[in-house]
Amino acid sequence: MKLPKLNLLIICFLFLGILVNSGCKKHRDKVEPGTEDPEDPDNENNMDFLSQDVEIFFSSGKFNPSDNGFFCGLSTIDSTTKSIWKISFNGTSCNSKKKREGMIIISIEKGTRWEDKGAIMSVQFINYKVTDLSTNRTVEMVGTQKIMNETGGSIVNMIDNKLVHVIRTIGLKYFFDGKPKTINEAKRRTFYKVGIDYHIENSGDTIIKGYPYPDVAEWGTTVKLIPYQVSYLEPLIANTCGGKTKFISGKKFHKSSSSGTTTIYGVTRDGDLDHTCDAWGYKVTWIDKSDVTNKRIYKY
Repeated sequence: MKLPKLNLLIICFLFLGILVNSGCKKHRDKVEPGTEDPEDPDNENNMDFLSQDVEIFFSSGKFNPSDNGFFCGLSTIDSTTKSIWKISFNGTSCNSKKKREGMIIISIEKGTRWEDKGAIMSVQFINYKVTDLSTNRTVEMVGTQKIMNETGGSIVNMIDNKLVHVIRTIGLKYFFDGKPKTINEAKRRTFYKVGIDYHIENSGDTIIKGYPYPDVAEWGTTVKLIPYQVSYLEPLIANTCGGKTKFISGKKFHKSSSSGTTTIYGVTRDGDLDHTCDAWGYKVTWIDKSDVTNKRIYKY
């Protein structure tokens, strides 16, 4: 079955889930007694990795269920109309690394084409579950994301070399090893072409009453059922870096514990700033119950 202009219409999905790979290795400094450990950022990485799976899937044009590459587990693609695509996964693995189950439904809710200015796309995850076969850990996504093409155009045909998407999500559920995290999102994502690479700027797009920080990008409850909010204190800047997309700069504040955690993207192995494609990873800092400042550095 042929999906008309799918590569051009939905290629922009490639960049929507651009956080670091979920298989990162941890480099941790000495942690003092009484540490209030931050929530494991691997959970957040896995969450975004799921979105990246979907986005790369749509931009690649690889629709063969027997493909041994990134999209193992694909069962069927059904497009009964020009504006709805149903993608099913059969729970099998062809690369011995991951298996996928469930369904993803993409639909155009507003506009005739995704390139239309103001077009709105819905991405519905129906029990979409990925199992890492090396660790047997699972991540499952249930709910709907909505993306508006504010400027119009696509990645391959940007208007005035800029493309702006507005992301809204209410009540999306992520299950990490069966433990649910509730996600609400209000984000703006701006794409620029810089040479052969793309430059992607992510910013928070709402304010929460009673929360002292502006530019809130995400809020909800953690896997420990604790309310949380995430503000982008500085826009999160990503670059495709010749094929491996990574955040090269940006700062976010995640408030769920008493002090909250601050994440700085684009650092060296020692935690110094490196806002280039050579950046080693990102640094997380927090204050523990003994009023001691702690840090950990995570590799991309």
